[in-house]
Amino acid sequence: MRAVLAGDATAFGAVVDRHHASVLRVLTGILGDRHLAGDVAQEVWLLVYRKLDSFEFRARFSTWLYRVAVREASSAKNRVRRFLARHSISTERVDRAQGSPAVDESGREDVLRALAWLSVAERSAFSLHLEGLRYDEIAKTLGWPEGTVATRIKRAREKLTQVLAADSTIERRDSCASRSSERERAVRGVSTRPIDGEIR
Repeated sequence: MRAVLAGDATAFGAVVDRHHASVLRVLTGILGDRHLAGDVAQEVWLLVYRKLDSFEFRARFSTWLYRVAVREASSAKNRVRRFLARHSISTERVDRAQGSPAVDESGREDVLRALAWLSVAERSAFSLHLEGLRYDEIAKTLGWPEGTVATRIKRAREKLTQVLAADSTIERRDSCASRSSERERAVRGVSTRPIDGEIR
């Protein structure tokens, strides 16, 4: 970091490479939209570069970085809400849509979709928790008491468990319905197939 603070562009590039994926995951978890998260990530790194001289070595760089990222994500969320309010669009409907990708690529996609049901505060705490931050680190990043962090992560877990369990139930129901339809089609196919020797 001292090389970065000295203006070494190569060193700053190495810092971006090391932390960008984590920042993007946190932003995506909070915002629920990968494209918006990508745009905000660029803003985060520009802001970090401009404010490097305010970084104090008493804190971990990642804690300071996540604090910037969460603040920018909150600002972006507010900008989106103001835009939607001006155009009379339901923010709840958009939140649900953003958190529901058309194709689930992995288990993390299921979690991302479920995160849309959390409050912004719960998303922020839980997204940082997913990155492996301890409660005290999350508290420092968000400026909350540790008790508040623990409470919001607990609520987030409870809500996510409920949402993911409901999704699993719906998937099983759809799967059973699909198999039932296939059996019905198969039965209909057999019933309409002429028996050997039958004159059609």
